[in-house]
Amino acid sequence: MNYALLADSELLVKKELNKLINKYEGKYDCDIIEYDGNIKDFNIEYLVNDLNTLPFLHEHRIVILNNPLFLSAKGSLSDADVNTLDEYLKNPADFSSLIIYVDNFKIDRRKKIAKSIIKNCELYEPPQVDESMIKGIIEKDLYQAKININNQALAELVNRLSDNFENWDNELEKLVLYGKTDLNLNDIKLLVAESEHDNIFDLVNSVLEKNLKTSVSTFRSLPNKASEPIALTMLLASQFRLVHQVATLAKDRMENQAIASELKVHPYRVQIARKISRKYSTNEILSVLDRLSSLEQNIKGGRINPNIGFELFLIEVCTI
Repeated sequence: MNYALLADSELLVKKELNKLINKYEGKYDCDIIEYDGNIKDFNIEYLVNDLNTLPFLHEHRIVILNNPLFLSAKGSLSDADVNTLDEYLKNPADFSSLIIYVDNFKIDRRKKIAKSIIKNCELYEPPQVDESMIKGIIEKDLYQAKININNQALAELVNRLSDNFENWDNELEKLVLYGKTDLNLNDIKLLVAESEHDNIFDLVNSVLEKNLKTSVSTFRSLPNKASEPIALTMLLASQFRLVHQVATLAKDRMENQAIASELKVHPYRVQIARKISRKYSTNEILSVLDRLSSLEQNIKGGRINPNIGFELFLIEVCTI
């Protein structure tokens, strides 16, 4: 049997890969061979030869091909290699399973070999990760770990993982080792780090609400890597530009998923940006962008102390 696991999320691909391996290991004594398709000396003939060779001292062979560069727009195979792999995909060995997975680039579906893989493999192509999917996976994993979580704590956990979902397995291990079978909001705040983008959007919100106290305290509480004024100015400007872009596309009645795909950003960021865009006018957003542009130029030109300049920006924007 042939399988192709295609997703932007490494976590989802690895979960599906482990599920397949567990399925076969539950039936057979398996020999597992893994090929890295992202290296220069990767050889199709070796891979197909392993697939066509009876496993020694095992009942079944699983051959895993991870991130084969030849499926990307940049990579390629010789015609002979394409034909070799295509022929195997059409006539797979009964005693072997080929699992091809891609989690760090988009495959070029125009290629002959990509078309053959899609046609001759059992495909796993999950939709783009969104808040609903994150929530469902977290609930399932916690249930399997025999950990209960209340709704408030679950909502906070989803928020904190929304921009770093690939780290969920590490966070789950931490929650398991914590030893509590019933998690509350305080547990999540203690154990799971806040999303940096969450903090940035808190700053965006407080600036748009002209809440000086919250703006300054949020700025001062940002992690060191995010609190450098020049970097923060550029990052904050990118968030406001996102709010403006989302607002513009929302006028065309586009759904969040479509907007996320168009702008190539995480759906959660679109969701938050859309909430902000509904509260404030386009002119208010553009006014902040103008002020951020001036601040960036003044900091880069050495005309103002970065920390003082950023706090003056907050005062100026929040008191106009």
